[in-house]
Amino acid sequence: MTLGYGATLAVKFGSNLVLTHLLFPAAFGLMLLVNIFLGGIQLFSDLGIGTSIVQNPRSDRAFLDTAWTLQAARGLVLFAIVAVVAWPYAVAYGEPMLAWMIPVAGLTTLSDGFVSTKLSVANRELRMARLQVIELVIQLAASLVMIAAAWITRSVWALVAGVVAGGAVRLVLSNVLFPGPRNRLRWEKSSASGLLHFGKWVFVSSVVTFLAQQGDRLVFGSVLPMTRLGVYNIAVMLCEIPGTLISSLAFKIVFPLFSELRRTSADVDASWRKASAAVALLGGSAALFLFFAGPYAVQLLYDDRYAEAMWMLRLLALGIWGTSLVHLTASVVLAGGQVKWLAAANAVRVVWVVGAVPLALWRLGFEAAVVAVALADLPRYVVLGLACRAARLHIFAGDLRRTLVLGAAAGAGWLVLQLGPTQFLPAAAACLVGFAVWALGNAEAVRWAVARGRSLRARRA
Repeated sequence: MTLGYGATLAVKFGSNLVLTHLLFPAAFGLMLLVNIFLGGIQLFSDLGIGTSIVQNPRSDRAFLDTAWTLQAARGLVLFAIVAVVAWPYAVAYGEPMLAWMIPVAGLTTLSDGFVSTKLSVANRELRMARLQVIELVIQLAASLVMIAAAWITRSVWALVAGVVAGGAVRLVLSNVLFPGPRNRLRWEKSSASGLLHFGKWVFVSSVVTFLAQQGDRLVFGSVLPMTRLGVYNIAVMLCEIPGTLISSLAFKIVFPLFSELRRTSADVDASWRKASAAVALLGGSAALFLFFAGPYAVQLLYDDRYAEAMWMLRLLALGIWGTSLVHLTASVVLAGGQVKWLAAANAVRVVWVVGAVPLALWRLGFEAAVVAVALADLPRYVVLGLACRAARLHIFAGDLRRTLVLGAAAGAGWLVLQLGPTQFLPAAAACLVGFAVWALGNAEAVRWAVARGRSLRARRA
């Protein structure tokens, strides 16, 4: 899965570099507002159908077809809502183009409604190789369409075209790349009742998730110039690269794994220790790398119009550690069916985003507001940790120890960075020193990862 994500990331990142030279920064600001709108519509109507398929003990055709019927109906309703609400949204942000961009990009809500449930079944069964191939092909198709359209038009519509193309490819591949009968319209009362019962709490959680995840963009989008918002979007996109990988590992592997463990009443503690050690090792390493080397990567890859993303990325990198802890903990909480706790955790983050971020922006400036964004996952993690504790899974002590080790690693690397005479060599040295301290503090996890790698190579041989 990590290899597949890396390949998909290479395509996405490469196309983004090309697009930043073909288009203007404000185009990315406009597309950010489009994505916020569509993401909000999706989450504000989320019934957790894919999550239910993974978590529910049933996997028969009647259950899956009922789930697909609900999903298709939701897609039709969403597209109608998108068409109606696009104009008021455009007026609210003073960008008339949004009134046209959003309905066209909103075609993805329609296509997503008819995506086969085979994708969720494959996730439940941990058939990750084929799922990653699908994601790679989708990203490749969307990137090629965006680059070609940008080359021809030099317009923000190139980004919209890529979104629509990606949704169409997902719809086709979900139906043709997996064996088994295709979904058809069916309504089984018991299946629908179970899906809707689970989905009502997923809906509540998704609403606050949207506000929690996109609240900073909504706040900044109303006060920042569109060009600066576009630069902020670039920094956020770079910072989300490791976060997306960790989220995928947590919700596509840890979540179905722990769902199965809950169904079989297996020992959860031993699996938690291995999973948390592995994800923490990855999350801490990513935070250290972006904190030390991220600004210089921006300087190398982007032109002067995006220079402000350097300091934004360094500050946002502080939050990767908290994000990794939240994703892992949330996947375990969700596997136990504790969706109420998940909704409460996201609600706490919303309070932070709508309170601390605007306050910091008003009293201390944009830089302080970005720091507030980076720290926004801390209160959410505390709530999720309490949910784990209620389920007799104690996580605070181990995570606190790793946090202190990560702080020591960051401090050692920062000292090297400040003492260096040039830019790039100290950044590399700071990364190496930080990684060394981090690896020493997590020696057990490193030994387990090395042993696991040797085992996999021996199995292939």
